[in-house]
Amino acid sequence: FKGQLIIASCKTESKIKAEYFNQLSTRGDQLGKGMCTKIFVTSTFPTDSQRKDAERWAEERGIMLVCGDDLPELGHILEKAANDRQRI
Repeated sequence: FKGQLIIASCKTESKIKAEYFNQLSTRGDQLGKGMCTKIFVTSTFPTDSQRKDAERWAEERGIMLVCGDDLPELGHILEKAANDRQRI
């Protein structure tokens, strides 16, 4: 988007795992550490405990987290991520 690299990993498994965030973080670093926006998208509706873990994993790795309840807003979320990144 306007010269920005935005990568996303999408999963439909019922459980969100830390390894998914590790994989996305590694790919983002390979493509340009600090130069791309990383987004993890899951159709899962996590429990409070699962969401807390996923949010922590995402924050530690600089990844945006989009869960099942956020999917209707995915277009707006991607647009915001691109526009926020453009200001950096």
